[in-house]
Parts: sequence; structure tokens; C-alpha cells
Amino acid sequence: MAASFAATRPKISNLGGHRDTVQADLGNYFTARTPTSGTGIIGGASVTAFTETTPIFVMYNAGPYNVFPMSLRTHLTVIGTNATPTIDYWTVTTDVGNRYTSGGTALTIQNLNSNTQRTSGGFVVVGGITALAATPKRRIVGHITTKADDEADGGIEVVHDTHTISWGDTFTSSDHSTRANTTTPCYTGFGLPPVVIAPNCSLVIVRWSSAQGATGPTMEYLFSWMER
Repeated sequence: MAASFAATRPKISNLGGHRDTVQADLGNYFTARTPTSGTGIIGGASVTAFTETTPIFVMYNAGPYNVFPMSLRTHLTVIGTNATPTIDYWTVTTDVGNRYTSGGTALTIQNLNSNTQRTSGGFVVVGGITALAATPKRRIVGHITTKADDEADGGIEVVHDTHTISWGDTFTSSDHSTRANTTTPCYTGFGLPPVVIAPNCSLVIVRWSSAQGATGPTMEYLFSWMER
């Protein structure tokens, strides 16, 4: 049955009420997670502009199949430092080639079908990353404001803040995403258009703030995608 589906329906589609169970059954669904559960990975410091050589996330597709990002969830475990009240931006781009150079921590990748040995052709690195400069083929495919602070307390992060980006969903972002809130964690969701990461291409996310301080945030990551 699975072989017949693969032969006749080669494209990605949600056939199980947006649960993607068919793609998981075919061995096409992967996740990348923080290596140690409950322990975050520190990000880069002083990223005060959309500086593309200091991203917080890079996925490179080194395999022969297209990569379809599904979701990225981050969980703040240790706050960074912000010099003054400000806004937290995440800018999402795609580019040709492997943009990763050094730094950061590689996430642990696994196939979600427990009965397959298929491995992913990609790798995912997060944290304090040094990346190559963007090429002329770089595209900005998303930009979100995860949180804002209009109070004179010098920070916008709260431990357990959780942000989820979903590619291909139709819902709008939570109004809590830009709420001034320095005592209670925010749990926000953002829907972005579907994106395809072709072979020998990268997905890059820069987290930046106009007044980011000397210490970056520490977060857990869970990234999911399909390969076809």
C-alpha cells in the first residue's frame, strides 16, 4: 500500500486532517531536537541588526530530495540580556549553497517512523553561529516580531517563552506575540507560507534586536520537516 502511494502521489499533501501520518509512514518525516532534553543552547550576542553572518539557525540540505519545513518550536530556558526595552525580530531566508561556517550546536536528527532506517540528507545547527555572507540568490521568505516591551525594565524575555513557526498553515499570529509582558511566559504561534529547500540550499534564520546585549538567549529547539 505504501509503495503504491509513493508511486502515484509523489507530492507532499496533508491527507490525514493536517496530521501528516502518511508521510511519516513512508519515512519522509524528520525532526531535529536539542541533544539534551531540558538543556538549552545559547545564541549569539549583540546581534543588533539583520546581520546575515550571525544567524541563530541554519539548515543545509545536502541530500538529493527537496526539504519541506513544517515547524520550528523554541523554548527559552535562560534569558539573555537586552540593553534597553526593544522588539525581538526573526527574519527567515533561503539561499543557494551551504551557508554554515562554524559555531553553534548540531541538533539530533531522527526519522519519525520507528520501523525505517532512512536517514536525512540535511543537518541543522543552532545557537551562536558564524555563517557565510548571503549570495545574490538569497530570498527573505518570512519576518516575524515575536515579542515587544514598552516598559522601562530593560528586557523582553521570560523563562519558558515558547514560539512556534509553522510553514504552510493559514492561522494568524497570536496577539501575545507583541504584548509587553516581563513576568509571564508567552506561548505564540506564527503561520508562514510553505517553503521548499532544494538540494544544495539553506534555510537561515537571524534573530535580532536593536538593543541586544552581551549575552544571547538560551533555548531548546524542535524543528520538523519532510523530504521528498
